[in-house]
Amino acid sequence: MVACEEGAEPLAGVVQRVLERTLFEVRLERGGVILAHLAPQVRMLRGRILVGDSVLVELSKLDGARGRIVATKGSACR
Repeated sequence: MVACEEGAEPLAGVVQRVLERTLFEVRLERGGVILAHLAPQVRMLRGRILVGDSVLVELSKLDGARGRIVATKGSACR
């Protein structure tokens, strides 16, 4: 797993939709849907993220409806 910023706790979620330019719609386990992009470390390590993949998301400090995917936990589909 990739280390997160200080004070930021990653939240678990599931990818609902894959959008263009490495953007993803993620449904959080605590409820709610956010837009998330891939963190650079995940982009280098993991080739593809599909609908149904479990991910860890770090929310933006400025906008609670956006975040970045910092790790993947696997997939229910594969």
